[in-house]
Amino acid sequence: MKILKVKIKKQRELKRCRYSYPKGWNAEKIHVLAYEDHPENLGNVEEDCLCVTDDATAATLLKQPEVKEITKNEADSFGRQWRPSSAIITDENKIIEIVRKLLAKPKIVTELRSVLTDREFNVLNEKKREPGVEKGKEFDINEFI
Repeated sequence: MKILKVKIKKQRELKRCRYSYPKGWNAEKIHVLAYEDHPENLGNVEEDCLCVTDDATAATLLKQPEVKEITKNEADSFGRQWRPSSAIITDENKIIEIVRKLLAKPKIVTELRSVLTDREFNVLNEKKREPGVEKGKEFDINEFI
């Protein structure tokens, strides 16, 4: 199993995007894990994708200048950059209780006011129940190979 970073061509329009892959690309044998993505770049652009494939398919692809074999660490770095983990709301009551405790301390309220915008500070208002946060799963190349 090989990990590859592949330069692909994209024809990006407002609501769709077409991809052009290098010579030798076999979609049935190549598993794309993450695309570099800059949706603000319309028109013809080149961006990378991260994929894994068997050794024989990789050998064919690696003959193309736009294909490079990379390490697991490099793959994780690109994958985490292109597919960052997201926050997941899990228990608003726990967070509200913590916020209530913090807002009962005048010194903390003063500190928060100096750091947060008025809008952000108002999120802490107990009448505007905001949920707790849990970090989502981080990209890990080992799940795919």
